[in-house]
Amino acid sequence: MKASEPSAASLRDLPEVRDWSEARRNPYLRGRRARVLDADLAKAFPDSTSVNAALRELLAVRAVVRPRRRRAA
Repeated sequence: MKASEPSAASLRDLPEVRDWSEARRNPYLRGRRARVLDADLAKAFPDSTSVNAALRELLAVRAVVRPRRRRAA
């Protein structure tokens, strides 16, 4: 299936772009699930494996030690 050509009216709404020679890809975009760490956290967690391990530990501790919820009176 061929993509249809844009209409002249839709092309008028677009800003004119003349030079893409200095364009570059977004270095933070690696899919929808990408997260950017602050510099101090990036030093503590050098790769995604260490971040994932720390988060799994946190979830395990949270499952064991949950604060009791108060019931509404």
